[in-house]
Amino acid sequence: MTTKTTDLPARDLPGACTSIETETATASGNTCKLKDYSLLKLVGAGSFGEVWLSCSKKDGAACAVKVVRKARLVKDPTLISGVNQEVDTLKRLGAKSPYIVNLHNAFANSEYLFMVLDFAQGGDLFTLIGKFSKLPENLAKLYVAELSCALEHLHNNSIIHRDLKPENVLITHDGHVKLVDFGLSKRIRYRTGTRCGTLLFQAPEIRRGNLYTFAVDWWALGVVTCEMLTGNLPFGCREPGVPSEILLDHYEIPGKVSSRAAKFLKSLLSIDPMDRPGCCEEISSQSWMQTEIDWLAVEKGTAISPYCPKLSGPWDASCFLNIDQKPNYEDLSKKSESFRDQFPAFY
Repeated sequence: MTTKTTDLPARDLPGACTSIETETATASGNTCKLKDYSLLKLVGAGSFGEVWLSCSKKDGAACAVKVVRKARLVKDPTLISGVNQEVDTLKRLGAKSPYIVNLHNAFANSEYLFMVLDFAQGGDLFTLIGKFSKLPENLAKLYVAELSCALEHLHNNSIIHRDLKPENVLITHDGHVKLVDFGLSKRIRYRTGTRCGTLLFQAPEIRRGNLYTFAVDWWALGVVTCEMLTGNLPFGCREPGVPSEILLDHYEIPGKVSSRAAKFLKSLLSIDPMDRPGCCEEISSQSWMQTEIDWLAVEKGTAISPYCPKLSGPWDASCFLNIDQKPNYEDLSKKSESFRDQFPAFY
């Protein structure tokens, strides 16, 4: 049995790169410095850090760097645990799934933590849903299939995500998904008991304080699918609260969807975790997912998306908010490394 703890709060940042000098090792053990990257444009900002579109000076490739100030985390052990967990999880997963963001480097200076990740040019799924009000069924099906492959890869590696939501799904330049933000992820054998995640995407077993399994990620996929198809959540709006309908299994699918889509949603949103689909095979066997999807191509990462963001080139960041800010991540501390012991994943 896993002891209950308070986990890292949900966050809404993708990932990031930078261009100031530092002297520390990467997640793979190689020396990496911020001067190895040119910081170009701020594409995301939140309470824990910033995300920058950047260029690797080594090969000229676009990348994203998530930058977090250590001082923002050190007062809360759960925040420290979360940022270390994110790096450890992505290192463990490697670049084996086309639908999970790849970690290229993780390093630190005395003031900041840095994660160099894939840059997904198309923005996030939440913004995409808002842009179109809802997604066409063929696109929603593709994203369900791709996210199912991502979840299956996680679960096959004994990793539970616990914070699947549209804000944590990025869209690539060619219209495919990348699952991001692994600060709440955890390696489990079968069950865990930590209450965490974003409230309106939490499975009922988490809300009840019960032990739970990988099935909570499939529940969250059901909520995400509902939002893709209808533009709304199955249990009310996105405002804080704990709708009793979730625990009582009383809900209606908002908007109009096909009968097969409704049946699919209800299978994922089953109160009993054992009744939910729990792998790609079970997802693909659902009648709604048996048309318009080339599962072999999805699994190989060669499927063609019916949607591609309109971009002028590899450095186009127009799918993100236009934030006017200059990079300033100088190493201000005279100490060689402050808080080094708290962030082992970055050294």
